[in-house]
Amino acid sequence: MGVEEYFRFPDGVARVVLNTPVREIVFTFTHDEWMDFTKSMNEGFYMRQIHEMMHPN
Repeated sequence: MGVEEYFRFPDGVARVVLNTPVREIVFTFTHDEWMDFTKSMNEGFYMRQIHEMMHPN
C-alpha cells in the first residue's frame, strides 16, 4: 500500500498498528492480515464507485 511501519510484538510477530479516533481502540495486523484488509477496503471503495455511477444523486 504505502510505507507501513511494522513493530515486533512480544510474541515475536511483526505487526502494523492502526490507530483510531478513539484512543482506547487500536487495531494490529500481521503482514498477511494487513494485505487482506487493504484489499477488502479497496474492493469496497470500488464497489461504492460503481454503485454511485448506477444510482447518481
